[in-house]
Amino acid sequence: MRSGKNTKSASTSAGILTLNRLLTIRARREQSLRRSIAEHCNEQLELEARIERSRAERQKLCQQLRELTQWCGLLAPREFSEQKNQLHLIYQQERGQQAQITQYLEENKQLAIKVEALRTLLQRNLLEQEKLRILIKDESNRY
Repeated sequence: MRSGKNTKSASTSAGILTLNRLLTIRARREQSLRRSIAEHCNEQLELEARIERSRAERQKLCQQLRELTQWCGLLAPREFSEQKNQLHLIYQQERGQQAQITQYLEENKQLAIKVEALRTLLQRNLLEQEKLRILIKDESNRY
């Protein structure tokens, strides 16, 4: 039969081993969360670049629309029809760019929400790791 001291020592050793395993799992989770945050932040940067490109394209289209609508003069019926068609085409392209920008902004908003949630999980994970380290230290100092 084991003495009481040996039993306590064995249970303490098993407890520390379990806490160390939990700490290892939490550390892996931390790395996973950090990778996910980095990936989402990179996606946000790419999305912001797409937003800027779309805004620049939309500005060009708006400028073309202003130039066409400010034109004065007489046109033959065929030329008038061509200008009207061109105006309609540019207007449709501008509306498409605006819809694209709106979609990108919504995607960016969703990514920001995801990143914030991941950062919250990371903070919680780091706190749990610190608690485990304290428990391991206390457990090993106990005997």
